[in-house]
Amino acid sequence: MSLAPNDVHQNQIQFALERGIPAYLGVLGTKRLPYPSRSFEFAHCSRCRIDWLQRDGILLLELDRLLRPGGYFAYSSPEAYAQDEEDLRIWKEMSALVERMCWKIAAKRNQTVIWVKPLTNDCYMKREPGTRPPLCRSDDNPDAVWGVPMEACITPYSERE
Repeated sequence: MSLAPNDVHQNQIQFALERGIPAYLGVLGTKRLPYPSRSFEFAHCSRCRIDWLQRDGILLLELDRLLRPGGYFAYSSPEAYAQDEEDLRIWKEMSALVERMCWKIAAKRNQTVIWVKPLTNDCYMKREPGTRPPLCRSDDNPDAVWGVPMEACITPYSERE
């Protein structure tokens, strides 16, 4: 899935499709994207200007819901190489958030970083009590999508995953 404002970056989907790569455009708002949990192995945000930190990181947590265990998020943005004070602040806050989400850096070069999700719940269970973002309620169905509001929580893996 490629995440971007479609009025600015719609060509990145076209590039992928021309190369035979299945691609979707994900426009983030307040409702879950219309895909069940664990639908994607890879998400990409090019020249990314999405405010991932807003509302306790809710947009990044929606992306986390959609990525499979061991899935990747490629983030290309000025914040990834921190050119100025504001970019450095954003990079530090985003890095702290993904660390609390148990994501690890798989690669980083110039203005692009690739994070990978954990394969198991082990890291989530080792977090200090009260760590934000919290784990989602056990009665939350991560595959319910139509009209379901996003929540700022981590969806742990079920025993069947």
